[in-house]
Amino acid sequence: EAVLFLNGCDAPMYRFVLLSWFVLLKWSAWAQKGCFSYNYLYLSAQTSNVTVGDARECQGKCRESASCEYFTYWKKNGMCLLAAGGANLMRTAVEGSVTGPKECKNTVDPVCEEFPLYSFPAPTAMQSRRAWNGGQQPTNLQCWPRQPDGFPQACPYQQVTVLEDTADKWPGRCENMRRVTDLGQDETCKMRCYKSALCGVWSVENFTQHGIPTCWQALHGTNCYKGNFPPPLRAQRIMH
Repeated sequence: EAVLFLNGCDAPMYRFVLLSWFVLLKWSAWAQKGCFSYNYLYLSAQTSNVTVGDARECQGKCRESASCEYFTYWKKNGMCLLAAGGANLMRTAVEGSVTGPKECKNTVDPVCEEFPLYSFPAPTAMQSRRAWNGGQQPTNLQCWPRQPDGFPQACPYQQVTVLEDTADKWPGRCENMRRVTDLGQDETCKMRCYKSALCGVWSVENFTQHGIPTCWQALHGTNCYKGNFPPPLRAQRIMH
């Protein structure tokens, strides 16, 4: 799943999304872009883990280790996973990770300033990868400007595009969502999602706690048309 295919989207629509992504990068040309991936991990036969304060510290631990080539950091518990060379990049089952190589050699990753060949997206994952310089498609948000702690910056102004909405008969029964329990007094589930580049789907339902609205969010969300849940009160899939 490291190569992205959008369910139900044709190639022209995907190219529009891709072009919008490159235009968005212009508003923060000074920030570091590329190198890091979100909600992925590098997994190898030789791994070790430590507890650190942020992604930069985790990357530093990787540089200090002779056998480490890649790191993965989880913000929730501070766990830092160090992986040896030959590690495979895989999507994590639990969101909230940032991963990358032991050293980011460029302020801006070259893949973040180049367009793929017109053959992208291709019929197969391998062909899609080959359409990119270096033979690897960027992961979700890889080229989004990031903060000093390694996680994506917030947009300087709130602007999202709603891709799907239960108000327009989208089922919104997404799985693999994370429950949000720390909303502020005047903060809504929708507002929290709109402010975070790591949120691509939000949902409010009242069946987890009968009659009490509960907020769920995710970067991706899966099986939104046939998920094993009752219909939510409201849900949206958005693009930042």
